[in-house]
Amino acid sequence: QLYKDILLSNSENDLLITLDIPTLIGVLKNLSLLYRRQGRFDAADTLLHSISDVRQDPRLIYETLRLL
Repeated sequence: QLYKDILLSNSENDLLITLDIPTLIGVLKNLSLLYRRQGRFDAADTLLHSISDVRQDPRLIYETLRLL
């Protein structure tokens, strides 16, 4: 929830300007690892799948954050 609150605290336009997409992808990968350690395998897999979509179109980050 903390990741989502922080990342969505800016407007959607500001988010793409202020965040480095590779850094954000790294944070989301770490979150997926945490989900996996907690036994939340479906959430981890969904997040990893979404990350690959974000690499192709960074605007999809908003959809990924809504999945959290």
